[in-house]
Amino acid sequence: MKSKLIITGICASLIAVISTSSMAADVLFEENFNAVQLDNWRNKESASISAAEGINGSACVKFDLPVGQSAQGAMITLALDVNKFRGKKIKLEAMMKGQGITKAGKDYLGPKLMLYFKSPAGQVWEDQTKKSGTFDWEKFTAAATIPANAEVLELVLGMQGCQGALWVDDIKITVVE
Repeated sequence: MKSKLIITGICASLIAVISTSSMAADVLFEENFNAVQLDNWRNKESASISAAEGINGSACVKFDLPVGQSAQGAMITLALDVNKFRGKKIKLEAMMKGQGITKAGKDYLGPKLMLYFKSPAGQVWEDQTKKSGTFDWEKFTAAATIPANAEVLELVLGMQGCQGALWVDDIKITVVE
């Protein structure tokens, strides 16, 4: 009886370790802005790190385009290691909060949580569902299958063709089975 309990305990521990390992292996990219500056991001002057306005008072990235300013956009771009993503179906997710975000003139404009990739077949921009107005922290997602021959992969955050304030936190890219 005692040996059965020990074997059962060992099996349960192994299953827990294997489950945790495979879950962690599915995460290809994470960023919560708690210990980062925007040094590796292009157009970093378009955003700022807000030390305490993120989820639960953490740091986050903030975009601020007051009404009356040019609505062209404020976006930052991070080049990702395309080799890690080639041939994979992925999900991009982040928490976003908006204040007074104006409705953009076209469906693809507005707050941005976007993957851009380029392959010999062309360019693709995969974006989240757009939302305007004022909203509290909410999870936004986008999905994409990265071609095996992708040459470039970038993560784009910000606002395009709209005005207001946008906060972004807890970005994660995972493999979708």
